Amino acid sequence: MGSMTLTDFRTELRENLDNRDDVSDDRLDRWINHTYHHLTHPSVHKFEDLAVTYDITLVSGTQSYTLVSGTTGFRILGIRSVAYYHAAPGSIDNSTRRHRLKPKPIQWFDDRQHPSSEPRYYTVGEDQTILLSATPNNTNTVRLRVWREVADLTSEATTDIPEYFDEVLLTGSQAFSEFKLNMRDKANETFQLYNGLIGNLDNKMVLEANSWDLETTVTGHPHMGLS
Repeated sequence: MGSMTLTDFRTELRENLDNRDDVSDDRLDRWINHTYHHLTHPSVHKFEDLAVTYDITLVSGTQSYTLVSGTTGFRILGIRSVAYYHAAPGSIDNSTRRHRLKPKPIQWFDDRQHPSSEPRYYTVGEDQTILLSATPNNTNTVRLRVWREVADLTSEATTDIPEYFDEVLLTGSQAFSEFKLNMRDKANETFQLYNGLIGNLDNKMVLEANSWDLETTVTGHPHMGLS
């Protein structure tokens, strides 16, 4: 993963801001973490390192399920794929029969009845929920491949993304800091550099050569706030 800690980012960011003494460490930390969340949002860049598997145990007659992991506590930002496994939780292997669920808009769900059967479609609802259609008639498993939200960096923690992105994160943090410090022209120039680094990532990282699902569902919209 990354090699720079929050302390390292803060030190370099302060130097890039000409060592201004009117900016507290806490403010710099907030701006760094703001950029970290922006960079790692799946609508900005899809990181293989942040893709995880999440299983839902179906309940017969229950259509809606909360997208929260009780063991890891991560927040789901995007769904790469959803599959129905014809097996109970804990008994899934590579030979388990399965079929893929296709995404549908919430209006599609509102406009029709949903019989009791094996699910074929899904939509992302409010409050981190997923709705299935048909309504499950068994206790099999739905497996999601999702992108998780990163946790805020702390003093000695490094990022959950490859080391190459340390430079990208530092550049974005500088752009956001310059904006917050009313250095608007400089902020726009640095932000263009940040966007250029993001746009060039596919040429830099072998891990991004995966064939991403064209029907990916991403929730939320990250906003750097430079406006």
